[in-house]
Amino acid sequence: LAAGCCQRRHQPARRRRLSPLTATGGLGIDSSMICRELTIVNKLGLHARAAAKLAATAGRYACAVKINRDGRLVDAKSVMSLMLLAAGQGTTLEFLFDGCDEAEAMESVAALIAERFHEEQ
Repeated sequence: LAAGCCQRRHQPARRRRLSPLTATGGLGIDSSMICRELTIVNKLGLHARAAAKLAATAGRYACAVKINRDGRLVDAKSVMSLMLLAAGQGTTLEFLFDGCDEAEAMESVAALIAERFHEEQ
């Protein structure tokens, strides 16, 4: 994902056909997926509590949910992986959703981030 799945900022989610091994570093994501860039908007960024909420939200779905930041692809269902992204306020992350309920997962994750992880800041 050196070039990234999402080519332009503020672009609506879309499906892309990519080679699963070259596009994801061999992490087992199918060749058809939903890709969407989302910006962390809350003041504290993706801190521990926000990472736990994001992992819990992603974990409610059967589909794979991965996040790409600067070529580093992590599992969005892992709190520790999310913390390693060190995503502060204003950071744009590329989300990849792949599986039977990918559209629902994308909407839930996008809503959580837009609502600042249900925090006041």
